[in-house]
Amino acid sequence: MASGRVLCSHLIDVWTLEQSGKPVKGVLEEMGALKATFSTESTYAVGTRVLLETGAGGPVIQAQVKRIEEREDDRLVEVDFLDGYRWRLRDWTPDHALAIGPRGEAAKARA
Repeated sequence: MASGRVLCSHLIDVWTLEQSGKPVKGVLEEMGALKATFSTESTYAVGTRVLLETGAGGPVIQAQVKRIEEREDDRLVEVDFLDGYRWRLRDWTPDHALAIGPRGEAAKARA
């Protein structure tokens, strides 16, 4: 796994500092060493600090919203990890994970 990117489908709970009550549900779609993306129906502003709870045996990650992509039925939220957190596949593996190589690797394999 040269790139350190993992595509996945893993349910998470998302909290903001101002939030009380129940967390927002999201689906973790991609993990990297220093960032992640998740889908949700909720709206966040760029710069919002969030807490990602990955469930039993998984990390609780502090992150900051970097980018939001509006999609047809939901939003894809990209976050950068905070406080020096660095995710490693050997420490925790999301559900339904698929490690992928560098972007050009698949094209080279077909050539």
